[in-house]
Amino acid sequence: MIPYEAKNQFQDIITNEMVEMRRKLARALQATERSMFSRGLGQSGNAMLALAEHATNSLKARAHYIFDQLQRCLSSHHVALSPEVLTEALTLLRTAIEDQAQLVEGQLFESPSFCSVDYGLAKQRLQSQYRDEGPRLIARLSTELKLAAAAANGSPNQSVPSFTFHGPESREFIGKAKAEAEKPEGNTLKLRSVLRTITDKLRSVLRTITETTKFVESLELAYRVLKSLLSYLGIHLP
Repeated sequence: MIPYEAKNQFQDIITNEMVEMRRKLARALQATERSMFSRGLGQSGNAMLALAEHATNSLKARAHYIFDQLQRCLSSHHVALSPEVLTEALTLLRTAIEDQAQLVEGQLFESPSFCSVDYGLAKQRLQSQYRDEGPRLIARLSTELKLAAAAANGSPNQSVPSFTFHGPESREFIGKAKAEAEKPEGNTLKLRSVLRTITDKLRSVLRTITETTKFVESLELAYRVLKSLLSYLGIHLP
């Protein structure tokens, strides 16, 4: 089980940081709304898209911070990633991200730009898209934590569990970004969103490589971990 002190430190760290992140998001939303209202676009589809992008990026930053601090607390207290500890850690991770997803959603959709009845359907679509982001982040970071546990508990005679990383999906995003950038009048918001998605995917893979391989004592097992992760990028080792 995870020591009480480790869980307390984890909760204290993320609580303090989430307060600051909430302030940063509030400032970003207010600045964007002021800019949009000054151009007569205060209650428009463009304003809603820009605000939703700020909120989604804030949630991603919070989720990765939560993940990093959870691993840091476990490592600091020398907690072995046994199956029981892994289950408890996954619950802590999921609960913390779900809480932040709800807080960010409230902060976003209470903004004046979302109060127009003329854009009710657009608001519903953006709300639906936003609500999908939390489960995606939880699934991705849970996989990283499971892989770290597999590497930490592995031995030369054990195989690495099979995880599915979608390399073709990553290449598809790169293709979309290239196509949008080459258009004479490309959609800047769409291009920015696709590029951020690509960056998040690469950051996720690099973080996983860093966190998992440092626990691996066997070079053979380390190779299998790297092979699995690099296939996510479409890089296939022999």
